[in-house]
Amino acid sequence: MPDEPGTGNDSGVYEFTLGEFDADERIDQVLAAYCPDLSRTHIQKLIRDGKLTVNGKVCDVPRLKFPAGAVARLTESLPSVPDRAGGGQLARDRGERRARARTRARRRGFRRHAARHRAPA
Repeated sequence: MPDEPGTGNDSGVYEFTLGEFDADERIDQVLAAYCPDLSRTHIQKLIRDGKLTVNGKVCDVPRLKFPAGAVARLTESLPSVPDRAGGGQLARDRGERRARARTRARRRGFRRHAARHRAPA
């Protein structure tokens, strides 16, 4: 059993010693029980990405079962924070592009409407 289930340190590393009740369970189910703040789907993705080691060896198959006493270490990659200038600029550019596209669509719609409803000369 882990010393403190469901807790990791600030770097996103969870380390557990599997107990006798965990021996016949899938590793993704065991980790989901020990880490309630992580979804099982997210845990499976981390395992497939090679973020889980069991007894020092990388495990990338979520359905494997391990014996009691095995030491599992799951490393969760913390999301990288984009640079404020870069991230904000991209969002501004995207917003401006959308605004220009809406304006063009309105103009096209107005022209079509005006062409249909023109009074005969």
